Amino acid sequence: MAANADLNAAAGKYGGRTALQMAVETGRLEITTFLIEAAANLDAEASFVGGVTCLRAAVKQGHTQMAHYLMHISANVNSPAATQSGGLQLFKPS
Repeated sequence: MAANADLNAAAGKYGGRTALQMAVETGRLEITTFLIEAAANLDAEASFVGGVTCLRAAVKQGHTQMAHYLMHISANVNSPAATQSGGLQLFKPS
């Protein structure tokens, strides 16, 4: 990775995204796979306000192929959303 960028730098507190979360949210599958192959954290914590995990971002934005890919590579379906305004429950607990 050029310039020794930190692929796992924490998302900003207010609506921030990691590089991987942003790639997923914008539907960029090629960039997503590149970042995952470069060891970006698939289950990085969501930003405190308005943040989303990778899987939640894919589902929320309607990126079905991306969501399937993330589940195929073991994205955690139980990763919590943002503490404030995170919404979007993926699965109802039984």
